[in-house]
Amino acid sequence: MFANLADRFTNSQGDSFHAAWRDPSKSVTPAKVNTLQSATATTKRNTPNVRSGVSMGKQKRARISGLTEKQAEALCHMRKERNSDDADSLVAYNAWLQDYLLQGNKITNFYDYPFPSSRFEVVGGMDGVKDKSAHLRAEPRGTYYWKGEDKKAATSDTFWVPAYTDTIDKQMMVDESVPEEIRRHLLKGVGGAEEGSRAHGFHHAFWEIKSGYQKHQIQKIIDTRNVRYATYEDFEQYTPSDSKPNKAYFDSNRVVYVADPRDVTFPETYGASSLTILLDPEYDVDDWKNKLVRWWDHSTIIGYSEGKLTRIRDSRHPHNPFSHDKDPMDAASALTWYADSHRNDDTPALEQTELPMFVDFSKGDGFAFKTFLYEDSKLYAFKDENPAEYLATLGAVKVTFVAKGRAVVTADCRKSGVALPLVCLTAATPMSQDLTGYTYTVSSVEPGGALEPAMVTFLPI
Repeated sequence: MFANLADRFTNSQGDSFHAAWRDPSKSVTPAKVNTLQSATATTKRNTPNVRSGVSMGKQKRARISGLTEKQAEALCHMRKERNSDDADSLVAYNAWLQDYLLQGNKITNFYDYPFPSSRFEVVGGMDGVKDKSAHLRAEPRGTYYWKGEDKKAATSDTFWVPAYTDTIDKQMMVDESVPEEIRRHLLKGVGGAEEGSRAHGFHHAFWEIKSGYQKHQIQKIIDTRNVRYATYEDFEQYTPSDSKPNKAYFDSNRVVYVADPRDVTFPETYGASSLTILLDPEYDVDDWKNKLVRWWDHSTIIGYSEGKLTRIRDSRHPHNPFSHDKDPMDAASALTWYADSHRNDDTPALEQTELPMFVDFSKGDGFAFKTFLYEDSKLYAFKDENPAEYLATLGAVKVTFVAKGRAVVTADCRKSGVALPLVCLTAATPMSQDLTGYTYTVSSVEPGGALEPAMVTFLPI
């Protein structure tokens, strides 16, 4: 279990577990600078480094009062191919972090991208790192150093002790000489970072699907012929006479004219997608404001009340009583629409019907499930449940691929009025087929170990 998880960080063949804008290829890989793993490295003169040949038993990794033989070797010989200063900062941080963890301290933040060398500066030189008299200064916060005669690892900010995809904790997880309690802490932290990265991978797909569904809802309202997109001339009629709206800022896709408000209710809109709703003067805007938009959002309703031009903003609407669980319910409705709109008879046959998939719960917001999970949410009851085991209890369910290697169970996210989490599946290895938009049936699920992928069998619908 420890080895498999660490291997996904140290030997990954792709960036499927990283946000799209991050480039792991530019990282300092553990094989080059890690103090617990021997590797062939080059100096600035491109002189090959020689393997130490030191046995695992002789490395004494738990030593606190001095560097291990491999640490010393890395400090003496390692100079990163891109920039020696960058390599030095990672080697130095790894040496400090190993000591800090072996003292019983914990990492506070696990990041799913490589060590940002440009933010760390070694003060005192690499010779100072060898004898533990140097320190590292990190921007925008934190200093990492050794103190006292026993050279204990310490930091000026115990609230920020970061780990990255290429820091030494990934090797400590699989080092049996490291105490089990420390390895468990690292395993849990790295697994949480992986889950967050997988959730981030769904963010763009969720946003596009929910945006498309919102446009679909508004188009359905416009198709009733009681509503149309407004013109700039319409908008001028709803602007105070002493001011003229700037035509350059008028967006006809975000301004609608309601000729008849009966049987018209708009979906909640936010941010750049928020609507400006112009109500025909025949209808009193105060009488219809809570019918046109039921709950608090970022839309603006403009109309006339008792002959006076009236503008009603978001603060005038009540809050949705299901606001904590609104994201998964909205996402579930959007996903159902997405699956239906992409349904066709030419669904390609799967090259592999049984695939290793990570199974995660989601709120539909692009964050790890437990992030921003509040106790008054109905989803809170699922915080300690195993998502793969939960999926296995659902029987034959439909899943729709929303991006390459990423699928979501397309079922209603409500049960007897109670919100349920979305169930997201991420391929553990890169898929050769791009199945985006296609729907399949999950026929069986074999949950894996802790933080390991499940084996999921797919069949055509």
